[in-house]
Formats: sequence, structure tokens, C-alpha cells
Amino acid sequence: MSANAPAITRGLKLVLVPLAVGAAGLVLAHHEMILTGLAFMQNDWGDTRFCNYALEHGYRWLFGWPGHTDLWSPGFFYPAKGVFAYTENLL
Repeated sequence: MSANAPAITRGLKLVLVPLAVGAAGLVLAHHEMILTGLAFMQNDWGDTRFCNYALEHGYRWLFGWPGHTDLWSPGFFYPAKGVFAYTENLL
């Protein structure tokens, strides 16, 4: 065994402990989705659907899909313009 073994073990602990705590936190926070193979989504349907729409609109705007030409004016806010900036739009 080398003299650096305690330093290596300490280094592994410094990396593995935060990763384990983070993974446990993710499972606790999102266990409904993770344990069902993503068959279920979060509990609040309004927020979940809006977040999914916001992400999908951003993706479609980025690739220039028809109907998604203006990032700040998604279709469901029609006729108002630029109101996507008022929301939590996941930027």
C-alpha cells in the first residue's frame, strides 16, 4: 500500500459523498417520475404542462418551426405580444 492511499481515500469521499447526497435528493424529490419509469409527472398539472410547453416552444423556436417564430410570443398567448417574458420561462 502506498503512502498516498489515505489522500486518495479522502479525495474519493470528497467526491462520492456529495454525489450520493445529490442522488438521494433527486430520488426523494422526483420519486413519482423515477420509480414509474417516467409514466407519471409532477402533481400540479398546470405548472407541469406549462413547463413542458415552455421547453417545447423554446426548442421549436430554436429550430425555426412554423408557429414558433417569435420566442417571446407563444401561440397560446395570442393576441398579446411579448408576454412570455412575464412568466417563468426556464431561461
